Amino acid sequence: MPTLSYRVMTKTDRYEILALLREAMKKSGSVELELQERTLSCQFLHIDLQSFSIAFMEELCDVATPLEFVIKGSNERIGFTTSRLAEQNVPGGLAFQFPAEITLAQRRSEIRITIAEHHNFFCEGRFRDGFSHKLRVKDLSRNGIGLIYDRPLPELTRPGMLLKNMLLMLGDLDSFTVDLTVLSIKEITSLDEMNKECTHHIFSCQFHKPSPDFSRKMEETVMGIVLEDKRMKRLR
Repeated sequence: MPTLSYRVMTKTDRYEILALLREAMKKSGSVELELQERTLSCQFLHIDLQSFSIAFMEELCDVATPLEFVIKGSNERIGFTTSRLAEQNVPGGLAFQFPAEITLAQRRSEIRITIAEHHNFFCEGRFRDGFSHKLRVKDLSRNGIGLIYDRPLPELTRPGMLLKNMLLMLGDLDSFTVDLTVLSIKEITSLDEMNKECTHHIFSCQFHKPSPDFSRKMEETVMGIVLEDKRMKRLR
């Protein structure tokens, strides 16, 4: 996503940390961590004041050094470092020490929302390998978009490249032809429903020279989804 201004806070009160992590766990359901230049995504299982647990991943079993964790929300990011509790047995999972402190980074402006699969938002177009590729929209903001690609990375695809004349399909709302600047590409390894490892890539892109009308439409789309989500929560 485009570079934005963040308000960064460090939290050390254990009860406040517990409340923030439980809320993040409820909203996101997963946590990311870095291991040997790979980004792993694990299901967040449980947390209390002594420890927390994530879904079992084989490559984490023998790691003795502290690991950096990140939980991403729509407008905030929680980061912390902690170590595995090798002696604690968690059926189907791995236990880690409760973090002594966390860093909470909140966006000062620009709402970015995660797009659920039922919205059927996609982006399709030709890449530098000469083929057209279809990517699911992961998140959306006024100025940029996150895309999920679940196949091997297309040849010649690199950060900094310009994707021209991409078709942005916003479900039943509308479709637009857009140019995208790829800001970064992250490879994510996670577990599927059968507990098998699977890999996908996340493209963080910025709309390239958007018109004022297009930016206004994106802002209206984002706010419309936010309001609809709030309405649906009230009805539950």
